[in-house]
Amino acid sequence: SAHFGEKCVAAYSNFRAPQLRQGEEDRAELLRLREVLARLRRGGAEAEGLYLYDLALPLQLPGLLEHVRLPRYFAHCYLQQTMRQHCFSRSWPTLFIGAAGTQARLHVDQWHGHFWMHLVSGRKRWAIFHPEDANLLRPAVPAGKHHPVFPDLADLESGALDAPGFARARRIDVDLEEGETLFVPGGAPHLVVNLTDSVAIAGNFIDESNYERALADIQAMAAEEAPDGPMAGTSAALEEIDFEPDRGLHEEQLPPRLLVVRYRDFAGGAAAGWGPVPPGEE
Repeated sequence: SAHFGEKCVAAYSNFRAPQLRQGEEDRAELLRLREVLARLRRGGAEAEGLYLYDLALPLQLPGLLEHVRLPRYFAHCYLQQTMRQHCFSRSWPTLFIGAAGTQARLHVDQWHGHFWMHLVSGRKRWAIFHPEDANLLRPAVPAGKHHPVFPDLADLESGALDAPGFARARRIDVDLEEGETLFVPGGAPHLVVNLTDSVAIAGNFIDESNYERALADIQAMAAEEAPDGPMAGTSAALEEIDFEPDRGLHEEQLPPRLLVVRYRDFAGGAAAGWGPVPPGEE
């Protein structure tokens, strides 16, 4: 709508393959959402490298949330079940709108968070490496940081860098098509290329399978902040809850309409448990 189009968002203008950046770092500018979409429609040089990347809908475009449904498989996020608010309470879902040819560098998501993405339109190509093989990709942790930085995947593939273990790294390459949803486990290095203009919604989450590793990362980050910093607040919020593992049902037991949840049921953890099959839905 016109209302959403007037919202100002941070859009990257050089999200291209590293060899095309000519040494440039990520560069963003504030644009109205309608201008981002107009540049994509016009195409050409205006759209080259244009990427609206990981925009938190609850914080920046909350009016869109009534039109969004989230996959129920990922609705049991522990970050939504805490008693107190923290810096990630309203971080997801996020919006991705990218021009054909844009790409994110090889990376792992913060604090070993699991990741999901639903592709609304377009086509994306993913390269995903096994979390246990991240050390074969020549990661380096910059001073003062807690997450690894990886070299360009093209340099690893071409042999331009000395990485003798790279050929042994377990890898999945997949093209994500319109209407499909992808899960990436926490700690898995991945690179994504937009093969066409694309629109997607996504989110990170913590559950019983990555809770301990994620909490350790968050605590390590909190240790380098002020005592009342955002990561300290997140750590405290997670530590004070005795979470119950998700009691999942087999998806074939539920009709398709119950495999997605509204944002208002996701926020605050109302949709966290599958629960019994509703009467009449067996």
